[in-house]
Amino acid sequence: MKNRRNIILLIAVVLSALTYALASETFGSDQSWLGSLLTEDDEDVVVEDFLLEDSLWANESESGESAAADPLPVQLSPWSLESSVGGGLGYRENVLFGTESKQVDSSFQQIDFDAFAMRSFAEGRGDFATVFFGELRRYDSVPGLSSEHLMAMNTRIGMEFLSEYRGVLQIEAMHSKQAIDASVDDFETEALAVSVFRPGVELALERAFEGIGRFTLSTGYRKSQYSEDSEDFAARSYGLEWEKRLSDRSRLTLGWERYAEDYDRKRARRVGEAWEDAPLLELSGNRYELEWLWTNREGTLRRSRFTADYEKEQDRFGDYYARSKMRIRQGLEWQFGRWELDTGVSMDQLDYDKRATSSDPETLRSDDSWRWDVELSREIGEDWQAFVRHENSFKDSSDAIYEYDAASTYIGLNWNFLSK
Repeated sequence: MKNRRNIILLIAVVLSALTYALASETFGSDQSWLGSLLTEDDEDVVVEDFLLEDSLWANESESGESAAADPLPVQLSPWSLESSVGGGLGYRENVLFGTESKQVDSSFQQIDFDAFAMRSFAEGRGDFATVFFGELRRYDSVPGLSSEHLMAMNTRIGMEFLSEYRGVLQIEAMHSKQAIDASVDDFETEALAVSVFRPGVELALERAFEGIGRFTLSTGYRKSQYSEDSEDFAARSYGLEWEKRLSDRSRLTLGWERYAEDYDRKRARRVGEAWEDAPLLELSGNRYELEWLWTNREGTLRRSRFTADYEKEQDRFGDYYARSKMRIRQGLEWQFGRWELDTGVSMDQLDYDKRATSSDPETLRSDDSWRWDVELSREIGEDWQAFVRHENSFKDSSDAIYEYDAASTYIGLNWNFLSK
């Protein structure tokens, strides 16, 4: 397990260093704040002990965020619009992320659609931007499951005031349905479709200092509502972010966030006490983030994005849910004439402070997850694009019931029917 982890870390470091060696022409100024339109907070849909970071949302949110962060034209008049629809066929191994003995494979059909709109107003001192993304997937042979879906929206309004400050209002919403393995024994496989609706709002205050960078103070509120209503909770957060452009091609972002989660019905699990005797679950934590983004308009390597974050979570009424989590990801985008190649590799490590494994009370639970993905696409005419996408993910755990290997291949066409 440790050897696998070291290999992934070595690959990420090598890929990051490679971007420096391949750097060429500059790309000019870009409006980097668009990178926050699709946040990474929704990558982890958690239901009890099931961590669904390898879900449809995890993969597509990365793609959506990369698209949102691409450089935009300096002059936008009056609207900048872009939308597309696509679809195709695929095959997924281990749809339910089950153990090897309960692996379920299936072919699937998928439809994707997205839309983006942006406009400047108030003589350039304000702007409006909105992103909408959707994904529908239908499976052919998963017991108890016909389809999964994801829909996400993010709207942002920014306005400058007092010549030095910028206020931002951000409204977001996400709805998804994903299946997990709900089998009670090793003799049968049963799928449970878990849905979640997550609306949220965030207020931010930004100010840039010449030669130092831009600072952003933010506060937000989100509500997560699950099909299993005992999992519902409200989350409040506040944070500070610093962003500095290192060169015409790259920028560095550092962030800190403090959050608290209050559950409506879920009971805290105190050590040595029954669920019924415990108060409602309350969690809090700190998250630290780093992002290094490099972009180039010419040459073979067009974009590199390295992200790392560390999270420490506390359980107010005990240690059952207390944990730490680290995530590292390196993504690269290449262009060869009319061909484009997107590659990525990531590693997640999750360690519980006190929670023991199901088989050995003396062993603490610890999970290591890896994922790599690649997408090759080619333009067909002005508005069409053919693509093939493959991903592979696997998890090692000190608790064997959480281990899995999963893979998916998807091939299709995409139509950009509105772009200006």
